[in-house]
Amino acid sequence: GKSQCQSLLPLWIILVFLSIAVLLTFLVVTPIVAIAVKLLLLPRISRWMEKRRNESLAKFYRELTTGERLSDLQISFDNLLLEKDPIGFGAMGVVYKAKYNGTTVAVKSLSTWVSAMSDALDDSGIDAMAQSFMQECELMSKLRHPNLLLLVGACTEVPNLALVLEYMDGGSMYEWLHHAGAHACPMEQKVDLALQVLRGCIYLHDDRSIVHGDIKSLNVLLNSSGTIAKICDYGSAV
Repeated sequence: GKSQCQSLLPLWIILVFLSIAVLLTFLVVTPIVAIAVKLLLLPRISRWMEKRRNESLAKFYRELTTGERLSDLQISFDNLLLEKDPIGFGAMGVVYKAKYNGTTVAVKSLSTWVSAMSDALDDSGIDAMAQSFMQECELMSKLRHPNLLLLVGACTEVPNLALVLEYMDGGSMYEWLHHAGAHACPMEQKVDLALQVLRGCIYLHDDRSIVHGDIKSLNVLLNSSGTIAKICDYGSAV
């Protein structure tokens, strides 16, 4: 029995040394591999992702600027005089107050939003954005109702992509409802505003077979006196 234990001792020592060798290899090799990946592989991945984003954005711009889908609505971005600070933010656009041929308009700039979000967008996100932009342009160009925001035109010149819209100087109904002045507003005026929104919805649903899909106080704009309401933001309409 004693000779058997003595014969097993070298094997035990070998296993210990092997374990130590594996541990040391792991501790030494892992940082080397991590540094190699960071220096060699990650830049290539970053360049590949940047190339994909640029290709997706290029495809997006081509879809907007080719064909005749938006040709009747074209407005040159050079003819718009935008104020420096935005007046609002949408799901896919930054809104600025601007002047167009001497008239005050609202400009919903998609380019600003694209630039800010390009790092987080994949191909499907770019495609969805292009579809939403073109859908809103085409849909609004066919709508004429006193309680729907009017589309003045569209800028589809790369890189300046924007909707040029009627300007409502009273802000959104959400802001109006949460403002102290709204509490002093006569009930008749509140009911009338609600009826105006209803008339706009009836026009969309019955006359145009369109479901807005996102009716809320943020998507209803008012004039300065709070007597005229207009539905806006048709990005979710079907």
